[in-house]
Amino acid sequence: MKYLLLSFLLVAGYAKGCKDQGEVAFDEDFTLAPGDMVRVADSDIYLGFVSVVNESRCPTGVNCIRAGDVTVKLASGKDAARAFELKLDAGQKGPNKRQMGRHTIELHAVTPYPSADGTIEPDEYRVTLRITGAAAM
Repeated sequence: MKYLLLSFLLVAGYAKGCKDQGEVAFDEDFTLAPGDMVRVADSDIYLGFVSVVNESRCPTGVNCIRAGDVTVKLASGKDAARAFELKLDAGQKGPNKRQMGRHTIELHAVTPYPSADGTIEPDEYRVTLRITGAAAM
């Protein structure tokens, strides 16, 4: 219950403070910083990057047993009312995907990649996404 309430408050706060980054096209990569939101051209799809919720990728300069993964929180809808998470496994081939109606949201990259000699501040993260599918006619 606490997690649900915290998620709601984060998304509600995000919706009020998000930065509109304009429009992006279907089937093209775009990059968002935390707090950014875009509209997909010729559609009613809005997508925003809320935060990184888990970072366990093996840092460069370190030998790890597994590559690790990173999980990001995204929000959809003009009021950012629907939050969801996507995980990108550092060892996986291809993007992580989530179906949204007739369209697919793909998480292609999360940067910067962690290194052994530094920490990443939350506002330094960037996600590269793509929304596939045709615009509604």
